[in-house]
Amino acid sequence: MDIQVKQLNDGRFIGLGVFEVASFPMLDGSSREMETELEQAYNTFLHTVQEFYNLGQNSNTVAELLWIADRVEKQTFRSRIRIFCVVRKIHPQEAVLKADIEHLLNHFILSYSSKQFTISAKGDVLAEYRNLIGNVSKESLVSVVKSEKCAGNALSIYPYYFTDVVPANNTYNFSSVVAAMSQYENCCISFQVFPTQLTPQERLFLNEVSGELARLTMGVFMQRDIYKDISAQEPYAVLSYYLERINSPLFLYNILVFGKRSDCISLASKIVSAMQSGNKKIMNPDFTCLDLTREHVDLNTQYMQYPWNINNKLIYTYRNKNLLERVPMAKMLFRLPYIMTAE
Repeated sequence: MDIQVKQLNDGRFIGLGVFEVASFPMLDGSSREMETELEQAYNTFLHTVQEFYNLGQNSNTVAELLWIADRVEKQTFRSRIRIFCVVRKIHPQEAVLKADIEHLLNHFILSYSSKQFTISAKGDVLAEYRNLIGNVSKESLVSVVKSEKCAGNALSIYPYYFTDVVPANNTYNFSSVVAAMSQYENCCISFQVFPTQLTPQERLFLNEVSGELARLTMGVFMQRDIYKDISAQEPYAVLSYYLERINSPLFLYNILVFGKRSDCISLASKIVSAMQSGNKKIMNPDFTCLDLTREHVDLNTQYMQYPWNINNKLIYTYRNKNLLERVPMAKMLFRLPYIMTAE
C-alpha cells in the first residue's frame, strides 16, 4: 500500500494513505427491497465509523471520503464522480505512523468490500488522487456546519444555548448531489471526521445543565407556584441527546465543498437537504454554510495537513463572537456545533 509521509517542523511525522471506491453494489428489486438494502448499508457504515473511532484513538487521526468530479468527453454528463477514502495521521514515530495508517486503510477496505463495493488500492492510486485534486478550482471553499442556536423568553432564567443535531438513520442515496456534481467540473466534496472526546469540564457542565433544563421543562415549584419554561424543551432535547452519548464515539468534523463559487453554493445546499433527511430527528436542523475562501486552501500543496488547519479555524475563528461572549452556556459548550455522534 502506498503511504506518503513527511516530517513536520516540530519533529513529528504526518502520513497519508488512500484507496478508491471504484464501484458501488447494484440496488435491484422493489422500492421496499431497495430501502432495506440502504438501511443495511447505513448500519454497515455506522459500524465502520464506530470501529474507526476505537482504532483512530484521537483527533491526530482523520478519515475522509472525497467526492471529486473527473472531466469526461463525449458523454451526456460533464464529469464522472470518483470517490476516494483517505486516512491521515500525525505521530512522533514514522514506523508506527505507517503501520497505523495501513491498519486503518485495511479496516475500511474490509468494511467496504464486505458490502460488494469494488476497491482499488493499486500502486498508482495515490498519484491519481494527487492529479485529480491538483485540478480542483481554488475559486471558492464552502463549509457546511451545524447551526448555533439560543432559546428563551422574557421569563426565562437565562438564555439556553444549543445546536443542530444531524438526524440519524439517514438512508438518502445522495442522488441529487451526484446528479448536480456530474454537470460540474474541477470541484470536490470532502467529508472528514476526527475522533474526539468531551473534556471533563464539558461532561460536568453538560450533565448539570441537562438536569436543570429537565426541571424547567417539567416544572419547578417557585414562590408557591409551578414554573415551566416551554422554551427550554428543545435545548433540553438536544443536550440530553449528547449527554446520553457522552461515552459513545464522538467526532469533530469538516464538510467542505471546493470549486467555482456557483457550484459550491449549489452542492452545499444539496448536502444540507441530504443531511436533513434522516428518519430519526431530535429537532429540525437548518445547518449553516460558511464561506472559507479567504483561507486560500490549495489542495495541490496542502492536501496532507489542511483538515486540521480548517477544523481549528472553524472552531476558534468562524464563530458568533457576540453569542459566545453574552451567553454563559455557549462559553462552556463552544465545541458542540463541531461535534457529531457516529449516527
